[in-house]
Amino acid sequence: MSKLTLTNWFVHEHLELPLNHALSMVVGDHETGKSAIRDAICFAWTGTLLSRFGVRHKNEIGEIAIRGEEKKATVQYSHGSGQDHIQIVRTVLRSGKQSLVVQHDGGAEEGLKDAQALIYGCFGMDEAQMLAVLNSFRFLELSPEDAKAVLFRILGRSMTTQKIREAMAERALSEKHFELEAIPQVAAEQGFRAAEKIAVEQRQKAGRHLEGGRPKPQQIVTIGEREIDLEKISEATVEEQIRNLRVGRDNAIRGGAEALGGARRMLAELKPQVEELETKITTYDQDAHDDPAPLIEQKTGLEVQVAEKEEVIEHLSEQIAAEEAVANTATSLKKPETCEAFGVPCLATQAAIKKALAPIRQRAAEAKQTIDLMVPERARLTTEVDVARSTIERLESTVADLVEGRNGAERDRATLRELLGKVRNCEKVIEENEGAEEVSVPELDQRIELNRQLLQAVRDYSSAKESWEAEQEQVAVHREDHEAWDKIAQALKPSGIEAGLLAVLLPEFADLVNHVTTLTGIGTVSFTSDLDLLIERPSGKTMRVPQLSRSALLRLGIGIQHAIATLCRFPMLIVDELDVFNPKVQSEVMPALLQRAESYPGGILGLATLRTDAPKKPPIDNVAVWWLKDGVLQGVKDAA
Repeated sequence: MSKLTLTNWFVHEHLELPLNHALSMVVGDHETGKSAIRDAICFAWTGTLLSRFGVRHKNEIGEIAIRGEEKKATVQYSHGSGQDHIQIVRTVLRSGKQSLVVQHDGGAEEGLKDAQALIYGCFGMDEAQMLAVLNSFRFLELSPEDAKAVLFRILGRSMTTQKIREAMAERALSEKHFELEAIPQVAAEQGFRAAEKIAVEQRQKAGRHLEGGRPKPQQIVTIGEREIDLEKISEATVEEQIRNLRVGRDNAIRGGAEALGGARRMLAELKPQVEELETKITTYDQDAHDDPAPLIEQKTGLEVQVAEKEEVIEHLSEQIAAEEAVANTATSLKKPETCEAFGVPCLATQAAIKKALAPIRQRAAEAKQTIDLMVPERARLTTEVDVARSTIERLESTVADLVEGRNGAERDRATLRELLGKVRNCEKVIEENEGAEEVSVPELDQRIELNRQLLQAVRDYSSAKESWEAEQEQVAVHREDHEAWDKIAQALKPSGIEAGLLAVLLPEFADLVNHVTTLTGIGTVSFTSDLDLLIERPSGKTMRVPQLSRSALLRLGIGIQHAIATLCRFPMLIVDELDVFNPKVQSEVMPALLQRAESYPGGILGLATLRTDAPKKPPIDNVAVWWLKDGVLQGVKDAA
């Protein structure tokens, strides 16, 4: 930061404050406008005013103008490694209406929303974090929940989506919902409050589906004077009752004579048929009937034997044919003219011919003997095959008769069942029509109407039950979603996952606070899980914040400011009530601040109250001191 310019700002009609030193001090008497300088910086950056121990409501800003209709605070500073020039001009009217213009090397951004987003984007901070940096007492005044939220947004920058996902998975939360709504990503990028808001909205959305659902359909109804359980009666049953009542009504109107006579005539025709079939079936059941299975088995065995014997007969026939061929060959060789076939000359002597034919004639004789043996055997087997075939035909006829008898009995039984059904129907018609003469038509009309009402009730109940069961399935799904989102919402509360992660990050924050508190002599700071501050004084005594003196409280606040500013990479530090002329402050606090001054490229601005006409030069190097009186700044000591 290089310069702050104020116009009609509280007591300052016009004031320019150079802020280009490592540590600048503004001192002055009460009500001279020192806090107005700090408020102007806060207002320029956030649009909010800081009171000494808190935050003023934005609507009060326009009510505290002293002169003029318009108040203006202009902050000029360089940002980034390239030292980009940025100038913030925020104006507020007496009505409280604000305007904001951010001018930078790339142009200008106007409009509260966009320009404010640009400012916060430069620092990577939101309003709560910035207010905690600008006021040393601000963080100490926050409730534990608000303080945790501010700290986690600052410290939680190092929390990646994966780390948060792992922390949530440890609580067995639904992975489906993590992916659906990107809860870990929202928690990492926008903070746990934004993620919790999503979970709460989803829980409410699922909860709305659980409220006001239709009740379960009424199962018990009263029709006439009867209470009927609709779950135990079907639509088809009621429709049949209505049909029967209508038939009875028609019969009652006609006297029932036609239906009664027809039923009696049919019953007279059916009864003899029924008696005949019952007698026939009884006789069949009493007679002893052979089981066809053994006969079928015997028939199958004979067929196998026939096949085997036919195969033997075929083989014998082949052998007989071969032997007959041999015998015929020997007979043909007796003629002399055929001897040339055997290489014997026709003119050969009879002795030579006889000698050549002897073995052939011997073989022919043997063939005839063999034929004489085989032919009777073949004849015997052929006779046995014929007998077996005759037996098989007889068995087939017997089996067919047995099967046909059994099938006929089954057909008779089916016919009997059909006839008995017709008999029952006739008896029912006779019973209904005999009673129809005693039942009046109006009474039947009333019963038909009551059954119509019952039929409609059954249909309505079935439809309502089907819709209700479908709705219950959806309710079960929404209940599951509601329970899952409730579990996630509970886990996302400050006391849940955030507190667990914060407990891991708090030591880092405490170390940064102790960079200042140990140097200023206040002691070592630590945090409980509830974010209570414990200060271990150099004497060894452990104290809490309410037990600290105002001087110790100031030093603790500076330490917290330093820690938050360091983590947020905020460019400057503003310290109120920094009495640079107090020897103890000069010896304990100022060296600590100067040692940390390199961390703040925008410098450190200290404000102190001094009741004197002109301050003395403090014995501190590298500090610029400005004396504020009657709205005018006077340099007391420039930086060395």
